[in-house]
Formats: sequence, structure tokens, C-alpha cells
Amino acid sequence: MRNRGSLSLAQRMSLALTGAVTLFVVVLCVLSLWAFDSMEDNLVDSTLLAEKDRIVALDARLANRPGNGAQESQNQPIRRWDIASATDESLLPPLLRNLNEGAYFMQPGDDTWHILVFARDQGKTVLLYDATLNEQRVHDFALIVIMAGILCIGFSYFLARGVSRRITDPVQSLTQTLSTWAPGASNLSPSRNDEVGRLIEAFNRMQSQVEKSIAQEKEFSANLNHEIRTPLTTIRTDAELALEDTLLLDETRMRLKRTLSNVDLITDTLESTVHLKTQARQNAEPVNLRDCLENAWSTSTGDDENIKLQLINQLLPGDVLTVNRYAMQMIMRNLIRNTLEHAAATTLTVYLSGTHLYFEDNGKGIAQTDLPRIFERYYSGHARDTQTVGDSSAMAGPPKRRGLGLAIVQHICELEHWTIRVESSTQPGTSMTRFILQVA
Repeated sequence: MRNRGSLSLAQRMSLALTGAVTLFVVVLCVLSLWAFDSMEDNLVDSTLLAEKDRIVALDARLANRPGNGAQESQNQPIRRWDIASATDESLLPPLLRNLNEGAYFMQPGDDTWHILVFARDQGKTVLLYDATLNEQRVHDFALIVIMAGILCIGFSYFLARGVSRRITDPVQSLTQTLSTWAPGASNLSPSRNDEVGRLIEAFNRMQSQVEKSIAQEKEFSANLNHEIRTPLTTIRTDAELALEDTLLLDETRMRLKRTLSNVDLITDTLESTVHLKTQARQNAEPVNLRDCLENAWSTSTGDDENIKLQLINQLLPGDVLTVNRYAMQMIMRNLIRNTLEHAAATTLTVYLSGTHLYFEDNGKGIAQTDLPRIFERYYSGHARDTQTVGDSSAMAGPPKRRGLGLAIVQHICELEHWTIRVESSTQPGTSMTRFILQVA
């Protein structure tokens, strides 16, 4: 259940910042008042001690004797009594009578007294400092400090509101964006009603929308795969049966073989597209690379007698890597087809070094200006990709693909956390292209 009366995130941040400033200001005010009051008390005590030293010095120089009764000190506002007998003691204010030597602090009524009693020959002297004005200054200073503290707290509150709004504005904007992207109610209700709670609710809605979209896409891909495979199987079966006719013209036989090649190409492309769309990754398993390459070569070339490319399989029978077999075979097929269609090569050499798998052909190479873009979808810098359907040179050999093969290879590598790079040279006599696949 939501707490309808809960404070928003911005309000809580404002209160927290204001509370921290308030605590700091209160501590600072208390320390300031304590320091100022201590300074006033120390000033008064220092004045009394200075007056005592002055009197002692005069006694030593003038040989004065106690017994002169109450006197006004030259250091105002100090009052002084020289006590030599009980009669002199009775002349003192009641609060000052019969005090022993030492310092005293008294507050008769609204007044504040600092008293210092010290011995003189056979008597004593009583000094009284009326610190009422000093205390009033302390009170005035306290009022100023309190007013300044209140102003600081008020200013900090408005400043904290502005800061908290700036901090929470991105959260509010993200929440609004997600709410627009994924409208509707969420199946999960957050336990809070502030900005974070609304953001969580928007994320829940977005997650529901994404999961729903993924489920719909998977269902669509599965249905599309099933619906397309059925007529493709029929076409392939009819073409294979037609090829059994010994009376077929060579041109018709060539067209039927090209039909079978195109059906296989569509089937393989459909399978690759479904795999990439659903990103269904299989578990890694030990894969014999030599057998995997032979299978990829046979499915890529079929029974085409016009292929002039020779595969040099330098993979050893013991070359085994623990990888996704399906992904590895798809990469091999696409690299082989890329060589067949674009490289104009006579040999394709495949070999393994550590965890690096090399596909090297002796074709015309790839221009340096094209290398950064060869993995882009539908990109090709080769003239053969611009052939028209009616071009007689396009009638023979495997069907020409339009730049998807290497894009599929790159995408599979990203899914499997592999890397692939290409090296190429177009220098006459040393032209070549080398794809390097790193699987770990």
C-alpha cells in the first residue's frame, strides 16, 4: 500500500539539508555565546586582579594601613572596602560580610557581582566589580547571534529547496519519459509515493512492455520461420525431382541448381536472422574445428561445379575449442561466402594459432578506405555488388549477397563476446585479406 501522506524526495532532501545547517548553526551559536561570556568574565576577573596588584603596590610604597572603610577604586566600576575590625565588617553589604579570602560570583536581583577578597596586614580588602553592564552586553550579543542564526536557517531552507529540485529534476524527467514510453498501470506497486517510487513504477511498466514485446517478437519469428520453411521445402523438393530428368537442357539444369542454391541461402539466412533476433545462445561445448569447417564449406558451396576457390584446411584433427557450435558454424559459413562472392580469390587458407582462428585468402584485397566499414550492414565497396539482375556475368556462380554476411559475423561475435578484425593488402603480387577471429 502506498503512503499517501509521505513526503516527496525533494522535500526530504530539503529538510535533511536544512536540519544539517540548523545543527551547525545552533552549535556555532552556543560556542560563540560561551566564548563571549567567558571573555567578559575573564576581563572582569583580570580587572579585579589588576586592582589588587595596584593596591598591594601602593601599600608597599606608601605604607597605607587598612581601616579606611568603603572607598571608590580608581579603576571604575570597582568598589573597595578596607576591613580592619568588626565595625568595618558591619559596614559591608549583607552579602559581602564575613567572606574569606578568594574570588566570588553573586547575582543579587538583576545585578551581577564579581568579588575578590584578599588579606592586607592585619585586615582584609574587599573588591566588588558590578558586571551588570557586561552581562547586558552578553545578552545583546546572544540576541544578535540568535537572529543571525534564524536568518541563516531560513536562507538555508530556501537554498536547500532549490538544490533538491535541481537534483530531483533528472529523476522527474526520466520518470516522465518512461511513463510516456510505457503508459498504463504496473502489476507491481511501489511501497513509496515519492519521485523514486514513481520512477520504480515507470520502470516496472517499461519492463512489462519490453517483456511483452520480446515475447511477441519471439512468437512472430517462430511463426515466420515455420511459414517460410514450408514453401521453401516444397520448392527444393520440386527442384531436386526436376533435376532427375535426364532430358533437361543445360540452361534449365543450371537454373534449377541456382534455385536450389538460392533456397539454401534463404534457409540459412532465415535461420541466422531468427538466431540473431531472439539472441538464443547455446551452451559452449568442445567443437572440432576441422570438422566444423568442412561442414561449413560443403553447405556454402553445395554441388556448384563453377567454384574456382580452393579451401586449404590447415586445421588439425586435434584442434578443439570450447565454443558455441552453432555460432562458430554460422561465422565460418559467412566468411566462406564472403570470400566466394567478393574476394576474387583462388585459395582460402584456414588455420588456428592459440585462440585465434585465421581465414586468409589470396584475393585482390580490400581498399584501406573500405576496411573501417566492411562490417556495416549492406555496405560493399566491390564492383561486383553493383551488378544488375540482367547482367550475364551474374548468372553464373553462387548468388551475390548484398553486405549482410560480415554484419552477421560481427553481431554473432558481440553476442558471444568474441572479437574479429581484418587485415588486407591490395599491392600487386602480395594482395590478400585475412580475417582474425578471437574466441577468448
